[in-house]
Amino acid sequence: MVRKKVVVGVLVTLLTLSLATSSVFAATKKAGSKAGIEGFFNSCILGPRIGIEMNDGQSVSTMEYLQYISLVPVVGIVGVIPRVILAAEAGNKNGVKGFLTGCFIGPRVGMELDSRKIRVVEWVRLVPIVGIVPAVINGVEAYQGKTMKEIEATENLKKGSRGKKRRKRRKRKK
Repeated sequence: MVRKKVVVGVLVTLLTLSLATSSVFAATKKAGSKAGIEGFFNSCILGPRIGIEMNDGQSVSTMEYLQYISLVPVVGIVGVIPRVILAAEAGNKNGVKGFLTGCFIGPRVGMELDSRKIRVVEWVRLVPIVGIVPAVINGVEAYQGKTMKEIEATENLKKGSRGKKRRKRRKRKK
């Protein structure tokens, strides 16, 4: 009985802290500024695109911040629940591929699966132990202020863009 109370107390405390920190981060982040160290940690821990999209001006949802609970020993398994819920939302939008991508790579990647391809750096995060390196690379990109729009343009991530070019070439040949 005491153990349940302790676990509930820890969860309530973590929830309160996460809500408080998300509002503090939102209040301190100026429009058009780099994500900085917050973007670094968000990209490393929560998902590859979160910090980078913060540089685009997108905010981090409370549900995404709740994933930090997974870092706490013993009760960390609870931190998986927000990720699965976000992945389910991606699954509603993009089917099974969206759900699995949201679970294993990141919720935002699963949500954007219909409009953007998955980056090589995001695929490599799936490899055990080696996946730490691309996680840090994503964090450094967010810290440096790279935006998802820049990355999308340089890595040709927009879906359908290559197909349109091929169709135009085929029409010219005919």
